[in-house]
Amino acid sequence: MISNISFTYRSIYSKKAMTDMDSTNLYAYISIIALIVCIPPALIVSLFLVIHLRFK
Repeated sequence: MISNISFTYRSIYSKKAMTDMDSTNLYAYISIIALIVCIPPALIVSLFLVIHLRFK
């Protein structure tokens, strides 16, 4: 469900941003935003894994 919402927002933003950027810059910008969005959950999951293995 989160992926569907993310895909919808990405499509809407891409249509609005296409007036200012070419397709390569838009792809780079969306990739950077995706990286920023994915880093916190990855760090949280890794932290829980380290804590679980440390105190096993």
